[in-house]
Amino acid sequence: MKKLIFALAIALVIPVMGYSQDDKVLKEGYKGFFEIGNIRDFNDYGADRMEFTTSHGFQVNQYLFLGVGVGLNYYNDMNVVGIPIFGQFRVTPSEGKITPYLDAKIGYSECQVEG
Repeated sequence: MKKLIFALAIALVIPVMGYSQDDKVLKEGYKGFFEIGNIRDFNDYGADRMEFTTSHGFQVNQYLFLGVGVGLNYYNDMNVVGIPIFGQFRVTPSEGKITPYLDAKIGYSECQVEG
């Protein structure tokens, strides 16, 4: 299962990485994101997970993105898959070689746990 998820993630990221080499900055219009993460839980809850999300929406102006998304979370210790559905906003206050941004996702995740 882990190998399948990893292979799928690599297959989806390669086209996104190729597109990201463009020097143009989108001022407004459709925009999409694909994100991969590995989250480590330092408590005793066993919530370490791999996270794959995609969100799509509208770049309102050069500073504000609004969209919705869905993802797949695989909880390593519990062998459980969660499916988050969320609204997202992203604020990019400036442009330059290093561009900070604030990103928030608000939503709900469904997963099946036995016990």
